[in-house]
Amino acid sequence: MEQVVCNLCGNDETDIFCRRPSGRLVRCRVCGLTYVNPRPELRDIDAHYNSDMSSRISYYRMSAKADTRTFSEILALIERHVAPGRLLDVGCNIGTYLELGQRHGWRVAGADINRQAAAYCWQRGFEDVVPGSLSEDSFQSESFDAVNLADVIEHLPDPLCLLRLVHRYTSPGGVI
Repeated sequence: MEQVVCNLCGNDETDIFCRRPSGRLVRCRVCGLTYVNPRPELRDIDAHYNSDMSSRISYYRMSAKADTRTFSEILALIERHVAPGRLLDVGCNIGTYLELGQRHGWRVAGADINRQAAAYCWQRGFEDVVPGSLSEDSFQSESFDAVNLADVIEHLPDPLCLLRLVHRYTSPGGVI
């Protein structure tokens, strides 16, 4: 575990926001950002998300029905602001959100840090899925009308970096 400063303003003065079995959330005294501190080191996060996926696939398939309900609410919120077009799901896992988006008329793409999850999406017919971490050349600038980050941003060591990157991918008038 590593101690970190606020990713938004660089301050190291915090108050405990809440304690969870998985860790402690703190709130920055200067800007109010809430984040995990201490947090797992980046190599441990990568190792966790790229561990053997085979035992988890059945769990994710069993939870797909519940996930679809949650994702339907997120998609409905997105569709209040933008009509179906091109949709990027960051942290797409086994493609549950991709499938839902496609059923709603979206042209979908995804990314997942777990290369086995990305391969599973390819097997399901979702060819436009990037394995590993996103980079500036993962997708074209301004190519998505909506970007979904459900259950992702709280796991990142540098959420601001990812937000800047997906902003670059988002078309004018698009939503994140």
